[in-house]
Amino acid sequence: LIAEGRLVKAGGRRATPVEGAPAVRFDWNEPATWGEALAGVDRVYLVPPIGSSDPAEVMLPFLRHARAAGVHRAVLLGSSAIPAGG
Repeated sequence: LIAEGRLVKAGGRRATPVEGAPAVRFDWNEPATWGEALAGVDRVYLVPPIGSSDPAEVMLPFLRHARAAGVHRAVLLGSSAIPAGG
């Protein structure tokens, strides 16, 4: 995305810098971090919370907040959200 000239934010608990993208603090379990991460954003790529037995329980409140903030597309990345046997 960055190589295509798109504006990108990189969100994480530690707000680790990523070349070409401003880092913002984001934590699934801290709704106070969601606003800055979503400011000016209309699409999100999401990695499910690691170690959660039910990622949807943690992710759905964020997705509702994101929709209300103007996000119209969310892409779930990774296979860590596949339940055992699924």
